[in-house]
Amino acid sequence: MDGAKEGRKVPLKWLIQEGTLAQYVDRILLQPSDGMVMASFFQTDPPVNLTEEQRSSVEYVGTYCVARVVMSPAKAREFMDVFRRHLKDNHPDLPLGD
Repeated sequence: MDGAKEGRKVPLKWLIQEGTLAQYVDRILLQPSDGMVMASFFQTDPPVNLTEEQRSSVEYVGTYCVARVVMSPAKAREFMDVFRRHLKDNHPDLPLGD
């Protein structure tokens, strides 16, 4: 019989494959998707060293999607709580808007 069906808790082994990229993100877009939550994470490359004149003529700044994940609303809430706890524990001076 399956251990999960018997109520036995099986621990996770966290596996990160060699070559898995860690990407810096500075934007997130959350969208509903068939009863789920889609989170798209973006990296923005700001224009650097532009003169005021050049800045006034820039039409847009590109922000590039580096990862997309889909999760249930309940899992999104769980992740939100994990982020909140992490920030409270590790960045106590950061206002969280509670």
